[in-house]
Amino acid sequence: MIEDHLAGHVTPIAGAIPLKLGLVGSPPARCPLRARLRSYGLVTALSVSALGLLTVIMSSLLTVRSQIAAVAMDGWIMRAPLTGLLSGTALPIGSRVTTGQVLFRVSSPAEARQIINASAQLKQQQRVLGSRKVRLQELRGLTSRLTNYAEANVASIRAQLAAADAQITASRAIMTRSQTLLQQGVTSRQQLDTQQIQLQQLQAARQAVEVQLSAAQRNLDLLRTGTLRPDIQDSSQTETTMLARVEEAEDAVAEAQRVIEALEQTRDVTSPCECVIHAFAARPGDTVQSGALIYSLRPLSGVPVVDALFEPSQTHELSVGSPVTVALPTGMVGGYLERIQFDEPQTQRLGLPPSIGLTERMAKATIRTDVALDPAITGTPVRVTVRGNPLPGIMARVGALFAR
Repeated sequence: MIEDHLAGHVTPIAGAIPLKLGLVGSPPARCPLRARLRSYGLVTALSVSALGLLTVIMSSLLTVRSQIAAVAMDGWIMRAPLTGLLSGTALPIGSRVTTGQVLFRVSSPAEARQIINASAQLKQQQRVLGSRKVRLQELRGLTSRLTNYAEANVASIRAQLAAADAQITASRAIMTRSQTLLQQGVTSRQQLDTQQIQLQQLQAARQAVEVQLSAAQRNLDLLRTGTLRPDIQDSSQTETTMLARVEEAEDAVAEAQRVIEALEQTRDVTSPCECVIHAFAARPGDTVQSGALIYSLRPLSGVPVVDALFEPSQTHELSVGSPVTVALPTGMVGGYLERIQFDEPQTQRLGLPPSIGLTERMAKATIRTDVALDPAITGTPVRVTVRGNPLPGIMARVGALFAR
């Protein structure tokens, strides 16, 4: 008999299971162990698949990625103090600068015009000075040649004077002897008078030679002192006057240089540190606006960090101390989230592009890596992956639902 609990009555077994007579045998029974093992394998495979799917889901929930990140460190941002013309020497990236070294100058339009005018005047004075120096050298060369000629002339006149003295001495001796012979009656008075006339002529010739020597010596002295005009065509120029004009031109050049330096020094921007040029945004000759970025400087030493920007939907899953993976161009490094900022103070931070700043919708995370980074790679873009905690975000969403 079979008891049917659903129908509430008893059914005879003969009516439930029809009997077939005349069958030789019945089908073989299944092995219960094999069926059990097959069931266990199917359950195990399903469990592994479910665990893998759960792992993928949890990994996506626990992972926060930022595509805007870069190696960063504190440095110095040098900006234009006013709107004007940028001048100075262009400094290439990577060059070292010292404390107090002039990085650039910015001049207002009025100051720029003054500097341009002063520079033009300086060039004019330098040309005048150059031409006067050339003329001075010409006069010195001409004076030197004339001095040599005058010295030779003086020496020649002195030789003539010495010859005249010798002739006068000889004539006096002959005249003295003639006087003796005249007293003895050997010679005539006429011969003595002739010798006396010859002596007077020699003395007159000597006086003329003395006048020539005096004039030649005076010219030589004037040439030696540079006061004689050696150029017949331009009698107003002497070595002394031209030297005075050269000194006057040198004073004018020095004054123009002082004016330019005074104008430039009022707008000099100097280096505040012993550091390295990290980047530049303008070159000498450009017109810049007040506050425009000109140079960024990074220190010679220090340990960079990584700055990353996150969307507001990601900030609920970020927490200080969360493990981080940073993808550098050279490979992957680990680290941890050190700080989270929701507003950006005025800092001298290098790394993220200057055009990218914090807005009301973004937050900046500072990441400290396990391996010390090279300061030279400051500003290099990287990819940041944070293994966050989704619980605060979930709680915030639940709270928002209940608040409605």
